[in-house]
Order: sequence, then structure tokens, then C-alpha cells
Amino acid sequence: MEEKTQRIEVHLGASVLKILDGWRRKQHDSPSREVAIRRLVKRGLAGGAKIRRRPRKASGRKAADLASREIDRLGDQSATNEERTRRKRRLIKGPQEFRDVRTDLPKSKS
Repeated sequence: MEEKTQRIEVHLGASVLKILDGWRRKQHDSPSREVAIRRLVKRGLAGGAKIRRRPRKASGRKAADLASREIDRLGDQSATNEERTRRKRRLIKGPQEFRDVRTDLPKSKS
């Protein structure tokens, strides 16, 4: 049995429509604006339902690059290049016990 629906009118500004259209393009089935709005309203009303975002590889690389540059800037300039490289690697990779935990974690299904 199909749920009874009621027509409503919504006015959205150009900036909101631009964001909505961007979200629609990222969906696998390219929904219409009407369907997209219904989906987003249902998600919003679900209360506490998390919308998972897949981390982008490019953003991870960018973060690593920014961290690398900041470590270089703040590093002890009196240390040898080899020592600075070793310290930087330790800072970026983190302590061994944290690396062990990261490798033991199950892969997320996103």
C-alpha cells in the first residue's frame, strides 16, 4: 500500500540549490531535486543517524604534506639532516603501540 503524500511548496535560495545539486550529483542514481529533498529530510529526521563520508585520498595526502612542512618549520635546525628525518618520521607515523592498534583495526565498510 502506497503512503498518502501531501504537496508542499518550498522556496530555496540559489546557494542552497547549488549545494543540493552537488549532493545529487554524488549519488549513484542521480535523484531529482524532489527525491533528493525527501531523502535528506528523512535522514535529518532519523535523529542521530550518521552520514558517513569516505575520506578522500587527496585530503589525506594534503594533510600529510601540511604536517610535513610544519614539522620542517618547527624542527631543531641544529640537528643533522639524518636526525631531523628520523624525528619527522617518528612524528608522522606515531608511536609503535599506536601503529600496532591501527593495523589491527577492521577496515570500515564505506
